[in-house]
Formats: sequence, structure tokens, C-alpha cells
Amino acid sequence: MIQTLSDLSIAKTQRAGTSGTFTRDPVGIVPLHLVGSTVEYQLVMTINGPTAVTGATFPDAIPSTFTFISIVSQTGGGGATACTATENPTGSNTVTGTFSGQVGATCTVVIRANAPFLATQGSYTNTATISTQSGINDTDTTNNSCSVNLIILPAADLEITKSDGLTATYTGDEVTYTIAVTNKGPPNIYAGAQHNAQLEASYNVTLSNPAQTISGASNTRQDTTLVGSAGLELTKKVRKVASCPSTAADTAVFSTVNEATTLDKLEYEITYKNNSVKNLQNVKVKDSVPTGTTFGSISCQSTPSGNSCDATRTGEALLWQLTGNLTPASSGTVRFCVTPQ
Repeated sequence: MIQTLSDLSIAKTQRAGTSGTFTRDPVGIVPLHLVGSTVEYQLVMTINGPTAVTGATFPDAIPSTFTFISIVSQTGGGGATACTATENPTGSNTVTGTFSGQVGATCTVVIRANAPFLATQGSYTNTATISTQSGINDTDTTNNSCSVNLIILPAADLEITKSDGLTATYTGDEVTYTIAVTNKGPPNIYAGAQHNAQLEASYNVTLSNPAQTISGASNTRQDTTLVGSAGLELTKKVRKVASCPSTAADTAVFSTVNEATTLDKLEYEITYKNNSVKNLQNVKVKDSVPTGTTFGSISCQSTPSGNSCDATRTGEALLWQLTGNLTPASSGTVRFCVTPQ
């Protein structure tokens, strides 16, 4: 029996909102009806050949708590003869589609969904799959599914009250207004997060003797609230190396105690770890070139999944900037190398 062979692949990306770049990285949305609650998924299917495919299917199960599922677009390219997607009418939040075409054909589908108000906070993994029609053997099944991770972030609830504690006042009296701002939520926002708000209170003052009204006065202030504790642990060790940066030939172990001469080069390694139970967002690690040494190199040695790392030096100041969420118990390492003077 001669088998008909072809390779189908699917790639899935996502973005928060309805504009911007699609990404495989985790993204976060806030479960509000009007702002920030929308996520869009993009599926890109490809017929890699060597045989054309007719009637391939690609189900995609959107998380069951999401609402307002809709198909934004479905576009075939490169010789596609069919590229269609529909929302499952049974309300199971599954988008189903079919794809046919010649070798090299593509089918791109964009799906929009909303996280409902008071949606459960946490991480949601969403996987899309694709399979060929009967009679065709897929030569590579490792690219037949693709997943992305969406994080539901808590929405803030800020309450403001104002009181002077008086029912009347007289000429010459000093009136004190108390403005109280209460953060009524969320209880589970990531550690180290900031809530920034501009608070404004407008008021009228009525004097009884003599009768006088002062109106249109207001007071504005900027409030920044740090939520949670960071919980970031840093450890630092050093070793002697032959060059800056080090190479595979440098096998000395990092330790907290070391000795060096002006002929040696010293490589420092900083290990950072999230010891809290919350995500730490966009972590920064700072250090400086030790006194009596000359800068040699700086690098991001190991970076946890879901983060990117950028290492920079400005004068004697060293900075490693992570972009992304450092999840609980995650850790990574950064390095810099110097030469004693």
C-alpha cells in the first residue's frame, strides 16, 4: 500500500486587547467589561507538503469562563482553497475550522474573547490542534498542536471619601477636611505592584456669620501605593577566571570567599530567586564595578522561562533588567567580570 504523506502545522499566538503584536509569551488581562478584558488569539495553519490537503480540521477550545467569543477574521493564502472557522453553537466555547489547499498554503484565523467580570484570577492554558483528513499520514505530529498561557490579573477597587466633621462654621474658624482613600482590592495582586491614582476633591464652604459662600475650591494629589512585599532573594559569589567573559575552559567553582592578584580576572555571579507566593514583574538587579578593579564584561547567564533579560553598564553602574513575570520559586543568574588594578 502506498501512503499519501503530508505535514500540517499550527502556530498559536495571543495579544491583550485588539491591537499590537501577537506573541507566544504569557500576557495578562484584567476582567472588566469596558477596559482591558479582551484577548485575541491568532492561529496560523500551514500545509508543508509534499501533498495537498483537503478538509483538515482545527478545533480550538477557548477557556470555558470566557464570553463573547467571535471570529474576527479568517484568511487563506498561498493556494488555500478553504479557510473557515465557526464558534461552536452548543456554547462549549470551542472554535472549529476546516483548511484545504496546495503545498505551501496557509490559513490564518483571529479569535476574540472576553474575560467576564469577577473571572477567577490565575493562569489559563489554551491549546489549538490540527489534523489531516482520512487517508493522509501526517509526517510530523510534533507541530500539530500549540499552546499559549493567559494570566487573569486582579482589577483594582479604589474608594474615596471626604468629611469635615462639621455641620456649620464661623468666621475665623479653621476647617480641616479629611480625605480617605481605601484600596478595597485586589487581595492577590502580584508582589511589588504599584497602584497609581490622581485624587481630586472639590468642595463648597458656607459661613453663617457673616453669611458667605466659598465655592469651586479643590485639592489634588498623586497617590502611589505599593502592594505586597517583593520576596526577592539575591546571593552573590565569585571565582577566578582566565578571561572576561569566561569560557568553557574556566571550571573553577563560584564561592563567597576568594583571593586574587593583579594578574587574575574575577567573575561574579548573582543568583536571584522569587521566594514569595506571588509573581514578581519586571525584576531589576543592580550592582556596581568593585573599587580597585576595571570592568571587563556583563551578561545574563540563565533566564527563567517567560522572561527576557537585558544587561547594561553605565559608568560603574551595572543593571540587569528582566521583562516578564518571575513566577514563585523561579530563579536565574547574571554575571559580570573585572580585572584587579
